[in-house]
Amino acid sequence: MSRVVGSALLNQKADERWSVTCIEYPKGLALLQPGPTMTRVIVADSTNTFAGPASPDAYSAAACTRDGELALVVHHSPPALVVGSTGCRTLPADGASRDCVRLAPGERLLLLSCAAFESMPKVLANGIANVRTDLADRDPEDLLLEIFRELGHGAGAVIDRLPQLAPEGATS
Repeated sequence: MSRVVGSALLNQKADERWSVTCIEYPKGLALLQPGPTMTRVIVADSTNTFAGPASPDAYSAAACTRDGELALVVHHSPPALVVGSTGCRTLPADGASRDCVRLAPGERLLLLSCAAFESMPKVLANGIANVRTDLADRDPEDLLLEIFRELGHGAGAVIDRLPQLAPEGATS
């Protein structure tokens, strides 16, 4: 589902394992590509010029696999944030450019373009500073709109791992 809110394009896709919400403002690029074995998410600051589009020099990319793994690559861009009810951490860890994780229940991954991360919007700064944060509990569209409201350009994504449903006919 896609919709326009002001100057932002919101895009959301969900499957049985993942829910991904992306926001793209002017000067931002958010790519959401569902596929048979994974959903790819890329966020970056746009490098479009009047001469035509160019590939971004700095980007963050995530691959959400059907088996529940989340692979992350950052290229000249800030780390992703894993936020949960008890705080947050960065990925990839230790300044690496790649990482592969499984999100714990209640955690979500937040990808931001360089411009958005560097501006450190108030809602994000407050969430990171608090030991207990509501960044993991907020509606993903509302969270992204609030993060980007101050900035007005760039791109971001919220990736939530959905709870596993019991197979049909299974009993507890």
